Parts: sequence; C-alpha cells; structure tokens
Amino acid sequence: MIVTTKMPSEYAEALLADLREKYSVSLEKYWSADEYRTLSNSERHKMIRTQFPVMAAQISLIAALSLSLKSVK
Repeated sequence: MIVTTKMPSEYAEALLADLREKYSVSLEKYWSADEYRTLSNSERHKMIRTQFPVMAAQISLIAALSLSLKSVK
C-alpha cells in the first residue's frame, strides 16, 4: 500500500516524534515478556512486530517520515 500526504515540516517532525515515543513505549512493554525472552534480540524484535502489526506500521511510517524530512533539509 502506498500512502501519500502533504504537510508542513513541523507537523511531520511532531508526528515523527510521537510515533517514535509510542513505538518505544510499546517495544519496552513487550521486550521483557516471557514469551520473547529466549529469542535473540533481532528475532525478538521481529517477532514482536509480527505479533503487533501496528508496531510494524509505526516503523514504516518512522522510516518514511525520516527520509522525507531529510530530503527537504
């Protein structure tokens, strides 16, 4: 799926900061859960994103916003 939007840089920066914070809080919440404890860090991260699709979407949006903001600066 491709999503296209236009917004001022300051909105994009605010959205990026919000997405990073929410992702960080979610990751911290699940990282130490017993079901993931035996996995390596990379596998644990992958499994958490697989089981919580909103986190995978957040990572995609974080990457897209970061790239877009770099291209305008």
